[in-house]
Amino acid sequence: MHVTGATVLHVPLVVAILVFAPTPQGMATTTTPVSPRAETYVLADLGRGTMALAVNSSGQAVGITQTPDGYEALLWDQRQPVDLGTLGGANTVPYDINDSGQVTGASKTANGIERAFLWQGGQMIDLGTLGGSASIGIGVNNDGQVVGLSTTAAEQELYGPGTRAFLWDDGRMIDLGTLGGEMSRAVGINDAVQIVGEAMTATGETRAFLWEDGRMTDLGALPGYVNSSVTDISDSGNVVGYSRGRERSGPRRATLWDRGQLIDLGGLPVDGDSAALGINNLEQVVGQATVNGGYRAVIWVEKKMVDLNDRVPDGTSLLLEAASDIADNGRIVGSGSFAEERRGFLLTPVREAEAG
Repeated sequence: MHVTGATVLHVPLVVAILVFAPTPQGMATTTTPVSPRAETYVLADLGRGTMALAVNSSGQAVGITQTPDGYEALLWDQRQPVDLGTLGGANTVPYDINDSGQVTGASKTANGIERAFLWQGGQMIDLGTLGGSASIGIGVNNDGQVVGLSTTAAEQELYGPGTRAFLWDDGRMIDLGTLGGEMSRAVGINDAVQIVGEAMTATGETRAFLWEDGRMTDLGALPGYVNSSVTDISDSGNVVGYSRGRERSGPRRATLWDRGQLIDLGGLPVDGDSAALGINNLEQVVGQATVNGGYRAVIWVEKKMVDLNDRVPDGTSLLLEAASDIADNGRIVGSGSFAEERRGFLLTPVREAEAG
């Protein structure tokens, strides 16, 4: 997706997959394995015009807030927003945060070019490119290794033919290649340096991939589907995302790649649009799905989908529409709406809130 406007950044897969539909105003609705069957949450509203994209086990979350000129990048620490700054330009979009508080994303430079960055302790570092002018960081692991996409010397337009997935490691950016087609992009990396993303095939399909030890593998799509995209990977190598038909604008089907096995996570109702957007190291999965024509933030409980709006206190006025990420301690971030205003949220399990 391209966000229009002269000073606004591209907003790639991690944001583009968050789909929202009109809903009625004011509609209510130690890391130890805990059965999500009984999980309920304390809800924190992160403010008007916000969208929360990623969270770590310390409860630090990153996302954006809308401004007259586009977007401002925020890190919420103890629910207090911190401006991450820019690389000299007007806008920054953060996409991921690791357990050390390192953040990656894309920021505009003084000459208006988007560049991948790594932010830590108030300092933002430009990660460079694969020989082109622009790049975007989308995932970061706990060793500070970053993945994303970059233009090359042969392709200067982001998302154009020739754009490549990259791994940035200790100052060096590596081209991860493709599945035989023209372009690729990486969206997630775990601590074992397994990388996931999507790439074009030689026959024009968009397919989810796993990159490991220098080799890119096509993960396939659910039976009856042609295209697939991934959004996250756990440290055990389980991957989540969605499958789609030949029309890339058609309905999505939430998909789990579990040790090579493709699992259909279904929808609400069964034939509704759904997407798995985040997975933690306890293999808990969150995302979004359609319910009665509108979108709802969901969690999969033993591979069965549950509406997160049913897991927050009665009388909550914020409608939870997409769950973007889940930390190992069960904290969840995402986006919702109230009175037609977009608002980010942080869900903390009641057990976690009572403990500390």
